[in-house]
Amino acid sequence: MKFKSILMAIMLIVATTVAGLALAATSNPSPASPGYTPVVLPIMGTYSGARTGLVKFTAPAKYSIVSASVNARGVTGTNPTLKVYLKSGAFTNYTGTVTAAGTVKVLTAGTTTLIADEATVAVDLVTGGTSPQWRDLTLFILLKRL
Repeated sequence: MKFKSILMAIMLIVATTVAGLALAATSNPSPASPGYTPVVLPIMGTYSGARTGLVKFTAPAKYSIVSASVNARGVTGTNPTLKVYLKSGAFTNYTGTVTAAGTVKVLTAGTTTLIADEATVAVDLVTGGTSPQWRDLTLFILLKRL
């Protein structure tokens, strides 16, 4: 009798797992998929002017940027804007303008989304508006290894 109960429990677990996977179909790749690398760059502090090469990292392999987004925890000033540039060498990979705190801005692709092996990737900021101050940025980059 115990054997039947255990067998039924296992079959129920398998059935719910398979049904759950069928309902979760999405066209977006999972960041946990092989070859995808999520990069989260917390950029703490307050920024009120142009900053070149604020954050830099070296790509350990050849990558393509799948997506990039930025969020700011706080902002002050009159009509503040924040342009964010994600660059690899002389190429601007992604760029976007944030206009309000607490909203995620998805950056748009630039001239190329490719990052060469061992290339330095840099983040540049340019603020706009009257007395803008942007506080505690978070940049999220999803990379695909090539």
